[in-house]
Amino acid sequence: MHFYKKVYFLKSWQYWFKDEWKLAHFFSFVAFLHIKKRNKKNIWCFQENYFTLEIDLLKDWDTINYNFAKQIRQQTTQAVQEGIIYKFHEDIKGFETFFNEFATNKGIFLTSERRLQEMVPYLKLVYAMKDETILAAHSYIFDKDAGIVRHFHSGTRVADEQFDNKIIGKANKFLTCKCIEHFKNEGFATFDFGGVEYPPVEKITAGIYNYKMLFGGTLVICYNYYTPLYYLLKFAGKNFWFLGKKTTV
Repeated sequence: MHFYKKVYFLKSWQYWFKDEWKLAHFFSFVAFLHIKKRNKKNIWCFQENYFTLEIDLLKDWDTINYNFAKQIRQQTTQAVQEGIIYKFHEDIKGFETFFNEFATNKGIFLTSERRLQEMVPYLKLVYAMKDETILAAHSYIFDKDAGIVRHFHSGTRVADEQFDNKIIGKANKFLTCKCIEHFKNEGFATFDFGGVEYPPVEKITAGIYNYKMLFGGTLVICYNYYTPLYYLLKFAGKNFWFLGKKTTV
């Protein structure tokens, strides 16, 4: 799976899940992301190690479901009883609006319609809804050849008088469970939770790690490789926000 991202007049390429390094890449803005096996040939690239959590979707559903924490199973059942449903869709603009409201509230990186469009051949969007109101929204990127689906964005509705944090939290857990089941039924081999900090240092990253662990994933180390030009672009985007209002490269 690979796609390009345009940054003003520059074009960068992202290769996911497979390391297809060629010497010609050295002179381009190229990143090889989520590589499971370290490649010593990439001596001209900046290497970044990180951890993620994965669920083996080749296991039977009863085993996967059993490995969920008790509270996950309970709250998923309660969500169904309260009339929460999930729905895959292709409304990129609507997803951008919903997610960016969440991201602004949390002070995290925004997304954009253009960035989502760049991933369209490998992108799935899904909502958890009650009475036509969106409570949670996820995006996933996938590679059918590699058999991997990866959690990319996750946003929830800001609590108000109509929906409190409890029902929104149930909807988000329900959505994750139903997506795991959906992608298993689609024939994928691996469900990836999109990275975790390990060991978690700050309170917020510890909370994210502990939350994702409730779904029974296995800790896995991965590698990202960046050509020098891409690394500079990434550094500039992160530190100077020249790509837009706190968006990612």
